[in-house]
Amino acid sequence: MFDFVTSMLSFYDVKNIYHYLMLLFFLMFLITPVWALYLSYFKIEEIRNGLRRSWQIINLEGSIGWDPISRSWAIRDVIGAFAFPAHSIKRGRLSAEDYAEFPKRLRVVLRGLGVCSVISLLGIFILLLIGDLAGWEDVDWF
Repeated sequence: MFDFVTSMLSFYDVKNIYHYLMLLFFLMFLITPVWALYLSYFKIEEIRNGLRRSWQIINLEGSIGWDPISRSWAIRDVIGAFAFPAHSIKRGRLSAEDYAEFPKRLRVVLRGLGVCSVISLLGIFILLLIGDLAGWEDVDWF
């Protein structure tokens, strides 16, 4: 089966697929922080209200500045906790009650952001490694 597929694709086709995948992962890597900043500016109060018992993830008393850097630092731990909730609950960073009572739509968005950031970063590195091992002239980072 694999020989049949490889015989149908030329080297040029494989290289085009590689470039499209690299573009996809790179765009996902760029869109994820913008989406996270949107959440940190417009949904931070809803996130704070949903994480009342999980004080290690988000600072409930302190104020978050209006600059993008402090906002991104505030939302990064929340995204990380929701990307791998079982691990966060096990370590005590995220309360199981907070996770169960958190708004479902926002929980899916936060979990999706975390998973997309991990997948895009790993995808970029794997594709760069494949391109370097294949010897393509436009990929030279090792």
